[in-house]
Amino acid sequence: MNSKMLKGAFAGLVLSISGFANAGLIEIDFDNLSSGTIVGANYISQGVEFVDATIVSIGLPGMSAPNGINRLGDYQFFQDNPIVAIFSDLISSVSLTGYDVGANGFIMKAFDAQVGGNLLQSISFVGPGVGVGTNHLLTLDVGGIRRVEFSQISSVSGDGVVFDNFSFTTKAIPEPTTIAIFALGIMGLAARRFNASK
Repeated sequence: MNSKMLKGAFAGLVLSISGFANAGLIEIDFDNLSSGTIVGANYISQGVEFVDATIVSIGLPGMSAPNGINRLGDYQFFQDNPIVAIFSDLISSVSLTGYDVGANGFIMKAFDAQVGGNLLQSISFVGPGVGVGTNHLLTLDVGGIRRVEFSQISSVSGDGVVFDNFSFTTKAIPEPTTIAIFALGIMGLAARRFNASK
């Protein structure tokens, strides 16, 4: 086997291994939509669709820009009427920041199906009083997520919450061509070792 073929096989191996390791991070800040817009399928090209979410332009302290999301028609909304994010493919983690999180708190739950399914993980945070200036990031880090639901936890005070900076990590699944390149790389290295042992 000549050196050009060995170099090609090794390059294919390196490229295929990097393809296995790279999962995609998607970050959504909602700043490309106008206040009052129903979010819905606006981010379907990025792999997520929102149910019952609307853009609010409020510019709370700590937000990078004025836009965030709230539940359609509800300043306060609880676990029986959450905002739902449905993913096109399996994801491995999701993060969301709540702004002005008060005593009503907020909760995020991950499920393994787009509808129904099993609860994989949940996480929550409760702030003080009406939560002015209290911002908190929640992250769910568990494989196999197809849907998340988020809302306030319960009605303790008469205050709402705004969500922003929604991000998620897609699970790295190698394409058939990546697997083929990987196999060629392994075969090239095996041939090199076989020739060296002669």
